[in-house]
Formats: sequence, C-alpha cells, structure tokens
Amino acid sequence: MLSREAASSTHSRKAASKTANKIHWCLHARGNARSITNSLQLKHFLLLCLFATLRNYNAMHTYKLGVLTMSMKVSEARELVGGLSNASKMPSKSYGLPAQACNVGGKLRKVKGSTCEHCYAYDRGMYVMPVVKAAQARRLATINDDDWAANMARSINKDKLFRWHDSGDIQSAEHYQKIIDVAKLTPDCNHWLPTREAQVIASYKGKLPENLIVRVSAPMVDGPAPKRFSHTSTVHANTIPVNSHVCPAPTQGNECKDCRACWDKSIPNISYHAH
Repeated sequence: MLSREAASSTHSRKAASKTANKIHWCLHARGNARSITNSLQLKHFLLLCLFATLRNYNAMHTYKLGVLTMSMKVSEARELVGGLSNASKMPSKSYGLPAQACNVGGKLRKVKGSTCEHCYAYDRGMYVMPVVKAAQARRLATINDDDWAANMARSINKDKLFRWHDSGDIQSAEHYQKIIDVAKLTPDCNHWLPTREAQVIASYKGKLPENLIVRVSAPMVDGPAPKRFSHTSTVHANTIPVNSHVCPAPTQGNECKDCRACWDKSIPNISYHAH
C-alpha cells in the first residue's frame, strides 16, 4: 500500500499529466469546435495548468493561509539556507553570517573602544576555519531568495529556542522583515535577535510577533544602553548599567547552562563582559 506522501505525489503527477494532455489536445486541434476559440477557454486551461503545477509544488513546501506546510525534509530546507550554526555555549541552534558583511558593525570595528573593535566573530576562534567561513557565505547568498523565510522556518523545525546571528547582522530592512516572517511561521519557538542595526529596527512600524525579542546592542564598551528601545544589550569592562542582568556565562564555563535571560522579555537589558 502506498504511503500518504507517495499517494499524494502519484496523484499530483497524474493530475499534471492529465492537464498537460488536455492542453496539448486543445492547442493542436485546428479548425473545429474542439479548439480554443476564446480567451475564457484559454484562461480556463491555463488555470488548470497552474493548479497542477501548484499541486506538485505543495508536495515540497508553500504558504497556505499563513501556515507553513511541513512536508519538505528539514535537511533539505537547511541545505537551501546554507545550514544552521551550533554555537558551543548556546542552548539552541543559531544562525551566523560573515562578520565582514556587517553594515554598522563594519564601521564600528574601526572605532577604538567600540563593542565591535575586537569582534570575536571576525578573525578569532572557530570563525576563522574555512568550513565555517564557507557556511556563512552560503547563508549570505540565500537571504534574498523568495522562499527564504519558508525554508528557514522549516529548518528551525520544532525547536523551542533560536538565536539569530551568533556572527553577522541584519543586512537590510527587507532582511529584517523576512526574519519577522520566520518568527511568525514558527510560533512555538522563541527567537532572540541581537543587532546593532538600530536604524533598521527603529524604522519598522509593524507589530513584532510575541515570540521574537529584538535586543539593540550598545555601540561602545562601558557605554549606556541604547534609548528608545524596550530591549537592549550592553558590553562592560568596568561599568555595568543599572537594572541590567549580567550574563553569567563567564562564571559557568562560558555556557548559558539554564539561563534564558536573552530570550526573556521581562529583562530590559543584558550586560555582557567584554571578550
């Protein structure tokens, strides 16, 4: 007996074949009543062709009333987005882009005392390995794909936590919108998006989904938390801003352990010790 997936695929192929035969029959019938005689008939058969094509597409993945169908394999979706990251201290999977592609961060790297001056993801640790650099480049190359949000949502699958950009940052307002779309497509997953792209965040006028927290990062070490944003992060060497949650990772093997403060909307600011 055929599985449900196999039966659906077989049915789609038969539907596509049947539609193709109908169109071939009509287009090749000449000079008789069976030919396509008006635009309404042509539209009808083109719609049949489109319907059959969409049935086949739906066997992979598509949007339907704002809900992502889950028939594409997770491994296939991850290949399409360049894979996910596995940051060692994180309790979740993450997603990294090349630090060299940062917009605001690229400028801050040249500023003495900035939080990007000694960026850990630019030329240190695992981030210098060719395999990591290649994966980041693959991911960057896919973010403009029309189905990127759907593929990312499928890649996240059933995970309950996700961290954006363990390296790199938002590339544009359009990229930010797609990340928001991913969060909407994965309502059971809590997303944490740290960013230095304050202008992109401030320019967004829509409502963020409840499962997405965006933390705008301070540009300078020992500097104040950015204003006008409800959730922020800072980096301290000597001065910790008041009402901050201090990241405990340096005291527990550089791991999150059971801390989930970065995802917690009740905490306005997280302060990290300067690397």
